[in-house]
Amino acid sequence: MTRRNFIGFLSALYGSLLIGKETQAMKKNIHIKMIGDLDDDLIIIKATPKNWKFECCFQMHNPTDVFTLEGKNTNSIHIPGWIEYEKDISLEDNEIMLIALANEREERENAKSLLARTHYKSVELYADKNILIPSMIPEKNDLPDVPTWYHPRSPNAVYNYYRAWENAVVNIGLIFPKSGNYRIHMINKDGDIVAAQIFSINNKVKNIKFNNSLSGPLGDHPMLEIDGGIYGVNGKNKPNDNTVKELAPYSMIIEDEAGKLTKIPFPYPFPYINRMFCKSI
Repeated sequence: MTRRNFIGFLSALYGSLLIGKETQAMKKNIHIKMIGDLDDDLIIIKATPKNWKFECCFQMHNPTDVFTLEGKNTNSIHIPGWIEYEKDISLEDNEIMLIALANEREERENAKSLLARTHYKSVELYADKNILIPSMIPEKNDLPDVPTWYHPRSPNAVYNYYRAWENAVVNIGLIFPKSGNYRIHMINKDGDIVAAQIFSINNKVKNIKFNNSLSGPLGDHPMLEIDGGIYGVNGKNKPNDNTVKELAPYSMIIEDEAGKLTKIPFPYPFPYINRMFCKSI
């Protein structure tokens, strides 16, 4: 894959999409539910080819009660490591929904950049009656070979966490308005395409995996990082932190079968390239 700066191309092509009259959008509802452990964030964004907006923002470590992304502000609702969220969300036929589960320390560093790998856990998230994003709970042994915050024989291990980047999106759920083929471009902070692939999306949940990134071929491990490394897993390549920080996507461009582009920013960089789950309504 050749490195390429996307900004100029996006400006030209994105602008051409906005010329012309939009048809009336049809609304569909989807029921989103997440009740249980979440350390730290649930942030939902809805995006059209023209714009994007916040649907909700729940955070554990934001003392300002305001979350800012690309110059837009939204209220940050504090949660104490436990989420109780259940809502029917309307989605127009030109909207795509991004659901981000993140590990953050806004009080330590509110810049959108990866920090150290510390502790993270999250219960499953439902879209209608389907598990869209599976749980990451050490007590359920969801990721048997992934290192945890406490040593397995520690007294604290009865309530444990996985090791994951701070100020990072760990899981992504995408809800599409209709089934079909989509091309997803993952864009880093410099505007470079770091990974791209075509996927077929339908109303069944699919774990989206990319074959390659700018660092080379990618594997299937659920906690694979964007450079092809896996932190703390014996017998696997170790991630290079500098490469991960350079390549981690900060946004995505989704292209539908008609060539229409929708840009969606991530609340924080997304190093875990295999933690993306999608379905259509």
